[in-house]
Amino acid sequence: MFVKILDCDQGSAITQINQSTFEDLLNIYFEDNCTQDQGQHDFMITSMLPVMMQILSEVKDSLIPENQQESIEGFDFLSLTENQTDPLLTESTIFNWSSMYYYLSLTGLHTVNSFDEIIPDGTASHFLWQAYRAKLNTLSKNCYE
Repeated sequence: MFVKILDCDQGSAITQINQSTFEDLLNIYFEDNCTQDQGQHDFMITSMLPVMMQILSEVKDSLIPENQQESIEGFDFLSLTENQTDPLLTESTIFNWSSMYYYLSLTGLHTVNSFDEIIPDGTASHFLWQAYRAKLNTLSKNCYE
């Protein structure tokens, strides 16, 4: 309904969602991909991950001051492995926003099987998932710096 308030030509007509549950609406939007035998977390990874990434890309400039965006953009994650004897990351990997949206969208899903299939423990992708989250935690929480 909030979308309708902002622009009445966007979103569903109210008659389409009248008396519908949230589950019904998700099934309509994702073409019945949210079935009873599909776990909530699997649904989040397979269907909602692209939506979350899109939302993060749209709000980034409102949440992270430009000077902090600039300071993080050239960061090479390979530098985190300099003192490791058997590093998981072996080639230069420069910070990029698309990867940040991806890894941040996976936060909270690390205990489900779907996560282990796409980001197995002990791999470069798992290292990057942890490194991106740690790097983001170094940014200020003040959106107006």
